[in-house]
Amino acid sequence: WVLKGHASFVYCCDVSNDETRALSGSSDKTLCVWDLSSGTLEFQLKGHAARVNDCVFFENDTKALSASADETLRVWNLSTKQTELILEGHKNHVRCCCVFDKDKKALSCSDDGTLKVWDLSNGQVLQTLAGNDSHVY
Repeated sequence: WVLKGHASFVYCCDVSNDETRALSGSSDKTLCVWDLSSGTLEFQLKGHAARVNDCVFFENDTKALSASADETLRVWNLSTKQTELILEGHKNHVRCCCVFDKDKKALSCSDDGTLKVWDLSNGQVLQTLAGNDSHVY
């Protein structure tokens, strides 16, 4: 398939754990959710103020996490198509993210030189790993 829906460069993508959907993030500040059986765009998620650098499905495929150059991460509810939680704490572009501990925690890295561990039940930073002299990709 050629999946058309973003207005600019695509920076990241992920496939749902049940392999029925794809998720992509772009410099157009949006995420697109795709139906892989038909190759069609299901819907777009809007909310970031700058490009989306990374995106990932939660283990249960009901939510997604995105990392942005707007210095935030967002938890998206894929049923309501809305932001459920905004994670704020980095002081520069957030480059990558992952979800772990059965969708209870997230890890992010940033151009501010830190990695952060997040509690996804309340958006709080559990730990900041510092000591890098430069960007963390």
